[in-house]
Amino acid sequence: MRVIVAVSLIIQIVSGARIQGSIALPGPDICGGDVVGHRIVSGNNQVIGSEFPWLVVVQYRPPNGGDLLTPCVGSLINQRYVLTAAHCVTAYDMGRPVSVRLGDNSTRVGAEFVILDIEEIYVHEDFTRSNFLKDIALIRLKSEVSYSKNIKPICLPSTVGQLRLREGHPLTVAGWGLLNDVPSTNRQYERVTYLDNDQCRARYSQVDIVVDPSHICADHSRDTRCISDGGGPLMAYHNGVCVLHGIMAFGGRPCGVKNLPDVFTNVGEYDQWIKKHMWP
Repeated sequence: MRVIVAVSLIIQIVSGARIQGSIALPGPDICGGDVVGHRIVSGNNQVIGSEFPWLVVVQYRPPNGGDLLTPCVGSLINQRYVLTAAHCVTAYDMGRPVSVRLGDNSTRVGAEFVILDIEEIYVHEDFTRSNFLKDIALIRLKSEVSYSKNIKPICLPSTVGQLRLREGHPLTVAGWGLLNDVPSTNRQYERVTYLDNDQCRARYSQVDIVVDPSHICADHSRDTRCISDGGGPLMAYHNGVCVLHGIMAFGGRPCGVKNLPDVFTNVGEYDQWIKKHMWP
């Protein structure tokens, strides 16, 4: 597996056929399904059955060669590609990303899932770890995944039409996350709301952290839960399907810091970048 920091030279040598293949994103008839709309904005926080079937666990081989670690997640966007955060695939102290786990509701031993090896990773060429700017990466799998009830892609904003988010708009995060700062073994989801960037920036200025216009913020009312994992999805229900609006970059810690919203990379800002780095 190779980790590739995409630069302009790489983009220039991409063939016409490769670029044509980059637009092969599933439409609403395939992506973003198997999520009951009313449960996205209400109800219990534990994922039931095949909800959020695009959630992917990224598996890392630690530097000491021990058991695989799972500190980050991603979102399946077609049969070959997963979107995640750049900080998840460039933090080599966590180890080397080697595979992904799909169709998994639980991290417990004995859970049913599919494991696919990673072929390549494309990291945004302008990613900045110090402030999580351009915090986006594309994982190419070594082979195509077969869709099933528990494995399906999420829709990107460009495939269903842009949704203009306004203050307080209901959104959803999902992942395994933490409960009382202990990793959860079950997949969970949480209702959050869109927070205007100006307000988000003002809150984080109190702790000297910069929120950029390319970020998207989500407010929460949690107490001791942190549902979002690094690289996890921020989703909106739009035109009957679930749409990926953000990729988890950072948030207030420890869990329960109510004044600090979660901050995500705004996926809509990177539609062309994503398509340029996808190939059949």
